Amino acid sequence: MQWFYSKKNQPDHKRQTVNHSNRISTGFSLVELMIATTISLLILSAVLAFYSRSIRDVSQLNIRMQMTQQLAAMLQIMQDDVRRAGYWSTAHLAGSPAFQLIPNENTDPPFFLPLDVKINAARSCISYSYDKQPLSADTGSEDLHAFRLKNGQIQSLQQAKLAAFKADPCANAAGTWMSINDAEYLKITHLLFDYAALQCIDENGNFQSGNAADVACQGLMDQTGKRILARRKIKIRVEAESVSDDKLKLEMSRIVRINNDIVLEIP
Repeated sequence: MQWFYSKKNQPDHKRQTVNHSNRISTGFSLVELMIATTISLLILSAVLAFYSRSIRDVSQLNIRMQMTQQLAAMLQIMQDDVRRAGYWSTAHLAGSPAFQLIPNENTDPPFFLPLDVKINAARSCISYSYDKQPLSADTGSEDLHAFRLKNGQIQSLQQAKLAAFKADPCANAAGTWMSINDAEYLKITHLLFDYAALQCIDENGNFQSGNAADVACQGLMDQTGKRILARRKIKIRVEAESVSDDKLKLEMSRIVRINNDIVLEIP
């Protein structure tokens, strides 16, 4: 017996294949879209965070560079001026009073010790004097100088008043004070002056080190009773922070060799 099948009853593989292909190309499911969106957001967030951090780092680098430039400039100003302390164009040795170097034509010279290099107790102010006008007959306001820390600023003494300077060279009354740093960008947190080194040398070449001329040199004088040459170095240290970001801090220091040595003797 033979069996015959109608083509109608035969499965349409081609149609099934087409239908299956159509079902595959219909698109992503909602879950797939949510996963893809989440991954994209994570990548975008990481990119934005990196970009923001890069911008912040560049900004902080620029601020730090400005701080470095300002601190270096201020230290250079102080260093160049302090190293001139004690210069007097007509100075000569005199036996009285002790520890003085008196010029020929002046009874009140800048080298008189109350006007020589002096650091206050807080070590935040240094005062000194030098002859700005060679062969001048008297001590003028231009001969008296000081630097101090006041309200987050380093101030330089201008137009000093002699009597007030002698009484307290770091006080407001000593003269007119002018800031040398830009308070809009930089706040000075610490300004410290100190004797970095002091050598007292007698005529025989003996020397003694100390931190203040009237202490170390006096000790050497008590032993020898001769004239003493005092060589001095001053250390200046500045600490500052950015006004816009107090987390940005910077410290810088310099050691200044005072060019004019003091010659001391006991009368």
